[in-house]
Amino acid sequence: MFTRDKTIEIRCIVAKKERLGLGVLFHLLGDSSWNVRETLAKNPWLPGFLVWKLACDSDPCVRHSIAARLNLPEGLVRKLAADWDESVRQVIAQRSNLPEDLVYKLAEDKASSVRSRIAARSNLPEEWVDKLAADWATSVRRSIAERPDLREDVVKMLSEDKDVLVRRSIAAREGLPEAVIISLVLETETVPAIFFIDREDIPKDIKAKLALLS
Repeated sequence: MFTRDKTIEIRCIVAKKERLGLGVLFHLLGDSSWNVRETLAKNPWLPGFLVWKLACDSDPCVRHSIAARLNLPEGLVRKLAADWDESVRQVIAQRSNLPEDLVYKLAEDKASSVRSRIAARSNLPEEWVDKLAADWATSVRRSIAERPDLREDVVKMLSEDKDVLVRRSIAAREGLPEAVIISLVLETETVPAIFFIDREDIPKDIKAKLALLS
């Protein structure tokens, strides 16, 4: 039987197959290789009760694959949102149908990588945009800086951020106020004037002022 094959690649091929019998599924569920169990976790034909079992797998790569599945029951989403491994919580933070209370919970996650995923979510309440814009982690503030729906006061605040990567993310935005553009060029020296002069979205009068400064 291929489920007992010594080659991991062969067992992974079996784990990808659709409509496997329960005997085969249970054998793969107990496979000694996390690669095989991870492949099984990605199988779209996996019965619901086995999805739950793999969500409790000892290997985070397997749980990561379960977290990425479509149409997970809410109870399982909540379980994985509390997973000890941050890579699993990252995937949950990116789910489009995440319950509101979990969004807020993960916005305060101890791992900056998880908070960064929340910061990038659409329809994030303004209070959380403001809070994450002041986060200690550069990656979180950068995710906020890349949001298309930022208020002008948040744009201005992040244009003066201590981290150049955050300021460059602001510089890349379209429709920047003139004061922010001048600040990015002169005060913080985030980008050279030519960065804005060469852009089509910058008004001609601002380009003329920048040309005088360069």
